[in-house]
Amino acid sequence: MFRTCHRGLRLSSHPHHRFRALAPRRDLSSVANSFLDFATAIPYPASFPPYSSTIILVTVLTRIAVLPIAAWGNNRMLRYQQLVIPQIEKRKPYIWQEELIKMRKDGFRGDKEEARKLLSKRIQPIFKGLEKQLCKAYRCQKIPTMVVPPLSQMALFFPLSIFFGGVAADPFSGFDAESFMTLTSLSLPDETLTVPILVGLITMANVESSTWFMTVTEKQAVAQREQQRKDAASKGVHHIVPANGIKQALRVVSVLRIVFAAQVSGAVALYWATSSLCGLFQTWFMESLRRRKLGPSPSNNKGI
Repeated sequence: MFRTCHRGLRLSSHPHHRFRALAPRRDLSSVANSFLDFATAIPYPASFPPYSSTIILVTVLTRIAVLPIAAWGNNRMLRYQQLVIPQIEKRKPYIWQEELIKMRKDGFRGDKEEARKLLSKRIQPIFKGLEKQLCKAYRCQKIPTMVVPPLSQMALFFPLSIFFGGVAADPFSGFDAESFMTLTSLSLPDETLTVPILVGLITMANVESSTWFMTVTEKQAVAQREQQRKDAASKGVHHIVPANGIKQALRVVSVLRIVFAAQVSGAVALYWATSSLCGLFQTWFMESLRRRKLGPSPSNNKGI
């Protein structure tokens, strides 16, 4: 009962918030105290809850801070698409022809299907070597491109999650006296599950957004590769597609984030929701840059 009344007093005016900010914080770290002081010092409008608003502000600022790393990864991916892939596609017929000639010189006498399977097996290392050589020449190796941007975000995501969770758990922080949206308290989980579900939906949207921004040509290429994989599987040749496995795993993570967000404090759930929304906007921004640099697809030039 005391907590309910106390929260109502807290939300009624900012002076009460300043009273809470001056309360003893002997169990809080200097970083936590600095965050609370920063939140109370910002001249928000009276309708803006200071702690929640500052959590959102800090989240946006940290995401902007790692945006150059995301742009770095995006530029490397563009170089791979614009420089590496076209050269590999250009050399494919010659590599196939050269290996076919070598097979005949080696005395191969199998039928057409056996020749195709053996030829495919022989050229795969050649394509991989060529791709590795071109990626090194154009500074767009796959592993750094795929790993560095997510690691830079996780380097901030996990410490900030722990930090907000620790501040929310401390009775001297004042987080228990502030509500935001469906969160009755920043120190307690969202009982309505609105924010946790929002976290999961935004995460799922970010996973699926890769197909939203595809051009007509890219969609046709994906469909063609999928059909080729199915045709090969029907003949007993199975290919593992890491991208499909990663996407399925991220879909599972999207659902699990709802479960986790329902267990953590409102402050952490709010941070996760804001971070996911920033990630969605970042994906949209990067894909817009990519499409602008790649130019319109041939289908678009025909007005289709």
